[in-house]
Amino acid sequence: MEICERKNRRDLIFLAVKKKQDLFDKTIALTKQVYLRKPDGPSSRLQFRPGDGQTPGHFRVGGGYVTWWFTKQTRKIIDDLVLIAGEIHPELRYGNRESLAEIVTDVLKDNGFNTDIFEPDPIFFGDVDTLFEARRISNVQAFGNVLLAKIEKALRASISTWLIVFPLLRIKSSSWIVAHDGLRVISPHDEATWLELASQYSIDDWNPIIGGTEKTSFKRILKDVPFCWLACEVQSGTMDSAREIAARKMRMFIAILFARFHLTSRHALTKSMMQVTGHSVQFPSQNSGQRFTQIIASIGMLLPPLLSDFEITPNDVTQVNAWYRRLQATTNEKRARLTAAGQFLNYGIVADGLERFIHFFIALDALFGVRGNVEETISNGLKGIFPADLTWEYRASRLFDLRSTLVHGGCATIDEWKDLSSYRKHTGSDPLKDVTEAAIKSLWEYVNLQ
Repeated sequence: MEICERKNRRDLIFLAVKKKQDLFDKTIALTKQVYLRKPDGPSSRLQFRPGDGQTPGHFRVGGGYVTWWFTKQTRKIIDDLVLIAGEIHPELRYGNRESLAEIVTDVLKDNGFNTDIFEPDPIFFGDVDTLFEARRISNVQAFGNVLLAKIEKALRASISTWLIVFPLLRIKSSSWIVAHDGLRVISPHDEATWLELASQYSIDDWNPIIGGTEKTSFKRILKDVPFCWLACEVQSGTMDSAREIAARKMRMFIAILFARFHLTSRHALTKSMMQVTGHSVQFPSQNSGQRFTQIIASIGMLLPPLLSDFEITPNDVTQVNAWYRRLQATTNEKRARLTAAGQFLNYGIVADGLERFIHFFIALDALFGVRGNVEETISNGLKGIFPADLTWEYRASRLFDLRSTLVHGGCATIDEWKDLSSYRKHTGSDPLKDVTEAAIKSLWEYVNLQ
């Protein structure tokens, strides 16, 4: 046993050394594939102000421009480098691959005029073909070690714990913690909670009542409407990957919240002409190495422009948290189905007409569908959701036919469906209304099904 353990340790050490060497080799190969003069064949052009290794590109306001060229091979080497770095530094696996690749490029650009590593003149005037040839450190091993250390440091610094907040316009609520996914709802006037978060995240002078500072804020869209903040804490990720993770969790929450609202108000999905936002605000943790502390970036359209104000009551809080606890207690398969369905239900809530119908039907497919037998399994699922209404077998069959007709180009709108009149006559209802009711109620009730 002891001999086996020693062998395993040796194997792990050998593998770690090999990966580190691979990372070094990719770093050297990358500098040989960054061209200072246009190469033969296809290439993309980058024009920028190089840095001296001290001032990041975002803050440079002076200096001359240089032009580099990247080939397809350059991009591949960067992707390989990021992949190997993720194997050596596990925290990088939570990062967005494109963001990490951009960080590698930024390190090269930020050090283009760093006289400890490169000779500025050949880079500025393009006197040599590649970045490798413009190095000041002649010893390749020493050169690669210095540059790789900077790349690894920048990659690791990009990973942080994040707080992402999004305004829920026309929704009133006191502050409460959602029983899942690192989510919480926060009143803009809850000073105690914001102070607590400011002790953990770089919130600084950000004002939750106007959604920013006097110079940069959501003040225009928050003015004269009630709102609260939906916040998500993401434990590890790059700026982009954390926002992607938060968006998925927020979509799910908003879908569940509207399923709850739909139980008491048939006008929950009625839209207004009010302006809404598809942007969030993002704060890194206090101990992160992030350059920016208040990042406004697109997170997608998570919330429709509501016609009416809604209030999250204490009973709503109890019911939503109970739903999340049932989600956690269910099987992995059901949890996966609910997670997918929640995303598409949110897409449907934000959309209109034809798109809303398609997204809601995909949500039903996510909950009940079985490949090769989708129509029957959705029909059986809806009969379980509406056990007292015997018309749902007919409705499910006709809605499936409408879905198939739409996605295969048989008609371009619901109004063009050849069976629309007979559907309305038979059900006394409308396909969009029925698929909406089916998708929303199914998401809410599915966690209770055996």
